[in-house]
Order: sequence, then C-alpha cells, then structure tokens
Amino acid sequence: MFLNPGNVVMLLAFYHGKSNWRAFGIIHASALLYSAFPCIGLGLFGEIPATNKLQFVLIYGLYATFPVAILARLWPNDRNLFSQKVVDNKNFLHRFIELFTVLHTVVFFATVGFWLYEHWNFLLHLDYSPLRVF
Repeated sequence: MFLNPGNVVMLLAFYHGKSNWRAFGIIHASALLYSAFPCIGLGLFGEIPATNKLQFVLIYGLYATFPVAILARLWPNDRNLFSQKVVDNKNFLHRFIELFTVLHTVVFFATVGFWLYEHWNFLLHLDYSPLRVF
C-alpha cells in the first residue's frame, strides 16, 4: 500500500482528520485507478496474456478496488469528512465498497501466500534467489 512517501503523508493526514489533504487523495487515487486499467487489460488481453487469469485478477484487481474505495470515501465535499458523525452515518454503498475492499485484500494475501507455497522450492533453488542467505 505504500507505493511512495505521499501515501504515508496522506495516511497520517487522514488518520488525524486533516481534510485539507482530500484533493491530493482524490488525485492520487485517480492516478492509481487510471494506471490500473492498462496493466490489467494487457495482462488479460495483451500480446502475452497471463496464464492464470483468475489469479492475475485477484492480485492486480486490488489496484482498481483500493482507489475506488478511496474515491468513494473522499468524494463527498464535507468539511468534517473524518469526523465520527460522518463515519458512523455512511450510506450502504460506502459500507459495501469498504467491505469489498477488505475481502479483496484478504483474498489478495491468500492468493499470494498460496503462490509462494506452490513455488517455494523453485524460489529457493534459483541462483539469484532473494530467499537464499548464502
């Protein structure tokens, strides 16, 4: 999730309720979403498509799901966007997007873990493997 230092700054700003960073969050989420479509499109339908398309979508789909959740959260132009009153009174669509993002994140880590489990011996025996200490 920390693709650059801007993410850390925005995370801390949103956690502490600094709504003046809202515009930067919308710009950043839009850029992530915009860059996700060519990546996913090429991986599914490009010249050399992914061999396991379901696994590809489960892993790279989070690059589309995460920005949508951020945009849905930051879109309302409310001065007290991060207040407890606004957080408690989110509508069904916001709650659904948040739930979907959390579930997608869990599936993402499960998929990556399964892939590592399947390929562990292969990764250990590579000459340039980062898993080998000596």
